[in-house]
Amino acid sequence: MQDRPTVNELLIAVQTFLEREIVPILNGRLQFHTRVAANLLAIVRRELQLRPAQAAQEWYRLAALLSKQHDTPPATPEVVAQEIRQWTEELCEWIRLAPIETLQSSEELWRHLELTTQEKLAVANPRLLESSEIKTSAV
Repeated sequence: MQDRPTVNELLIAVQTFLEREIVPILNGRLQFHTRVAANLLAIVRRELQLRPAQAAQEWYRLAALLSKQHDTPPATPEVVAQEIRQWTEELCEWIRLAPIETLQSSEELWRHLELTTQEKLAVANPRLLESSEIKTSAV
């Protein structure tokens, strides 16, 4: 891997070029698709920056919710992502089967759902998070 430019710097450069140089000279469909491409670069950049820490936090929350006997997340991001997917499926199944009273009273569940939603919005659409009442200090 090269020291400079970093992946983040490269993504910013391409995004900025599209937004400042290309979008203004286009119109209609091409302008729309170029804006979408620039937005996708921003999402990829935020994913690279935020997702490792978010994945670890989500992993810890799911481990606690599902009473998993794990102290720390696996070393590789792929295995962490795999466990998160598997545990999220388990959580979904638990939610489907649990009595409504149990779900309503589970502060840990609601906190996990809130934080996970905030983390995903921080990557996909941080402006929505900033403009809503969803904001908390966790993001």
